[in-house]
Amino acid sequence: MATDSGRAGHLPACAPAAYSQAAETAVEPTRTWLLETADDHQAMADAARLGDYHYTDLED
Repeated sequence: MATDSGRAGHLPACAPAAYSQAAETAVEPTRTWLLETADDHQAMADAARLGDYHYTDLED
């Protein structure tokens, strides 16, 4: 798995947040869950960069 650093085998930048969220629910994150979370985060970042989405639109 390649990440922002381009090195295989390392978790994506959002992994610490993913582990934190999983710890709150007492569920160990799976590789699939981590990849889906990273994809969701990347999609939001891409949309924000293109002006199609604003992080302030997120609800609590």
